[in-house]
Amino acid sequence: MAGSLPLAGFVMFSGFLLKGDAESQQAFRLVTALLDRIPGIGHLLAVALFGSEGHRQILYVRHVATASMLTWAFTAEHARAVWPRLVSVIEALVPIAWLSLFLTPALHDGLDPVVKGPWYLLGLQEALHWSSQPLWLIGAAVLVLLLMVRLPRMGERQARRVKWALVATATSYAMLTVVGVWFRGENWLLMEPWNAGTGIQRSSGCRAR
Repeated sequence: MAGSLPLAGFVMFSGFLLKGDAESQQAFRLVTALLDRIPGIGHLLAVALFGSEGHRQILYVRHVATASMLTWAFTAEHARAVWPRLVSVIEALVPIAWLSLFLTPALHDGLDPVVKGPWYLLGLQEALHWSSQPLWLIGAAVLVLLLMVRLPRMGERQARRVKWALVATATSYAMLTVVGVWFRGENWLLMEPWNAGTGIQRSSGCRAR
């Protein structure tokens, strides 16, 4: 089941990129630059998953076709059923349809100087802002995923330690996300949320990425 987490993240992120507005273009440049840092296969992986900037055909196919088929395969393998139960479909569809009436994804008009990526990746963007070695973050993400895959096969004591480590990691990422959402403004400068309307900002002392 842990293997489905990267797939779910890709589905959400690729959907965000398909908006094609200023925020999605910045997010595209950020993730492709990060993947390019991976020696050997980085550039090929970025092109295979997201295509090239200005051309969304590959990204569209990956989001609509490839991700849909893999999502179905992962779900069928985990649930041990080819088709979901009607009750499960209704339980998932009703709250999603209700939320969609009130949470409409907005398009960045290009006029607002504050441009950010999707909220669930702002913690990563904040970590990248402070890190001079982006590959360490990729390695950490892979390590977390491997620990989650290995967790059911661990002994009780080791599993308890890993669970606490994962909780600490999730908490740290949540705190970074809070900073990215509410305390970062134009050019990723630190700002006071209660003064956001007046444009009062202060530099963090680090170069914004």
